[in-house]
Amino acid sequence: QAPHAAPYGFALSRLRPDWSVRILCSTEAEAAFAADIGSLYPGHAARIEMLRTPLHARLVDPLARHFAFYRKRAVLKGNVETFAGLDALLTPELTSLSLKDEPTLSRLRIVHTGHGMADPFGRGFGALDPRSDRADLLLLPSRRIAKLSLERGRLRRPAWGVSGYPKFELAQGPRPQLFE
Repeated sequence: QAPHAAPYGFALSRLRPDWSVRILCSTEAEAAFAADIGSLYPGHAARIEMLRTPLHARLVDPLARHFAFYRKRAVLKGNVETFAGLDALLTPELTSLSLKDEPTLSRLRIVHTGHGMADPFGRGFGALDPRSDRADLLLLPSRRIAKLSLERGRLRRPAWGVSGYPKFELAQGPRPQLFE
């Protein structure tokens, strides 16, 4: 999930150096990937931190990951105290929206970015998935997806805005001219 979320954190930390921005990772590989992404944002002030992964989740994950989000749910549940100390949590995936059910996190605001570009061809995905309505703020990848969502009666709740697609920010080298 790092390329879907970390760019927001690194960019935000440059825009608002007075804010504490934390990139929360649940594996060393994820933290290393986030650090690589952070190198593309000179001057950022975000901190990369590790979430606690319960032992039972580490033991079950090699088998369970093929058919369930057991580890992801265990990491969320095992870090409620960490999340309680946040004002907002930005997430690209839908499982983290379950934190809205945790009574101790009633003040936590969840910003959902979606995972990838939304699919307007019938599959609920990212911003077009009705489960994203649980977020407090929805960031959309394009004006086209916002228009499609509005046409389908979506975006009545939560608040929303168009942020672009952060994975495109990770592209290196000169930008090609695609159209005249």
